[in-house]
Amino acid sequence: MSIRLSGVAAASVIALASAFGAHAQTAAQPPVTQLSIGTKFVEGFCLDIRQADGQAVINKCNAQASQAINYDENTGQILQNGKCVAAPTKGQPLALRACANGKDELWTFEADGTLKTDTGLCADVLNYQRDPGTAVIAWDCTATDNQKFFLTNIRKAASSTAAPPEVAAAPLKGQPVIASYFVHGQCLAVKGNGEIETATCDRKDGQTLNFASDSSGAIVQGGKCLTAKENGSALVMAACAKTPQQDWAFTSEGTLRNRAGSCADILKFDPRAGAQVIAWDCTATDNQKFYPALAVQSGTASLGAQLSAALKTANVTTLTVLAGYSPFNVTASADGKLGADDKGNITSTTHDTVVFGGAGVMTVNFPNGLASGEIKAQTGKVSVLPTDWSFFSGATAGTMKLK
Repeated sequence: MSIRLSGVAAASVIALASAFGAHAQTAAQPPVTQLSIGTKFVEGFCLDIRQADGQAVINKCNAQASQAINYDENTGQILQNGKCVAAPTKGQPLALRACANGKDELWTFEADGTLKTDTGLCADVLNYQRDPGTAVIAWDCTATDNQKFFLTNIRKAASSTAAPPEVAAAPLKGQPVIASYFVHGQCLAVKGNGEIETATCDRKDGQTLNFASDSSGAIVQGGKCLTAKENGSALVMAACAKTPQQDWAFTSEGTLRNRAGSCADILKFDPRAGAQVIAWDCTATDNQKFYPALAVQSGTASLGAQLSAALKTANVTTLTVLAGYSPFNVTASADGKLGADDKGNITSTTHDTVVFGGAGVMTVNFPNGLASGEIKAQTGKVSVLPTDWSFFSGATAGTMKLK
């Protein structure tokens, strides 16, 4: 016999530690604990309701409001901000809506691990995908691993991630871009015909790309959306239509993937600026690895005296300060060199542009890179995705907080 509530498991989100010299520790903040729905299919991931359209996806458990739920043990309603999570249509994502006491919004955590509505449909991670932003749809109950969920208390740990001393109080100001891990200093750019190519990061208008909202979904520029057509064809900017081909997420492998299952791919591993960027099967090869970043004018931002001093005495193209994603991971535009001026601001010798962001563990193998021994020796898993997407999302895109 099924029961509405089968138990609560514990989980935690662990903050990344700093990995560059002696960093000042930030003041501890009280931890936040909330009730969320975890998935057994992807360790450390939770059900996440996107603010833009109210649809359900999976993302790393983060104790944010989009993952907070109230579960009514008596009725089986899953509530968020006074609305109910429902599964109205087979094959479509679960969605947040005004509660109507319908059977499609009454849920049971079954003994086999499935999360089932009173209509007989189950929550299902689409196509067994494990990427952040993957839709959670309503589907026939099969008790497969991608249908197994559980209630969990998520605790967001007090931050111990430390920034270098004397960091400027003001956040970074620049242009939201999609940068390449494959060729440092290159960004995605929109050509005159709307097709996507690689280009030297130089802060031109055609390189401005960001999520319309949240941390996944439509990537926009000038009222149009990044679109993947058939595999092998160029990515293009096209009229926004809320299709799976326009629903994007950066993944824990460093790929840029859409809900239709295609990834952005630099054609034939061409390292030159102007290479075509196509839709292709997701292989997680280097030519498919990208990250959300901020392109900032050379000489307008400082990361503190310690890093400025290091750059003044080194001949480097990249600075990798933290193993995980961080604004303290920096690269010069194109083949330029990083440096620091007399005021301690970071400079680039080419195209007047410095790119902030990315994960240190994905940048240390490049020539002329400056990285700490701790990063080079990093063997465990680290987050290659931002925890704060505001610099790459909606109205706040272009402002990156230093923390």
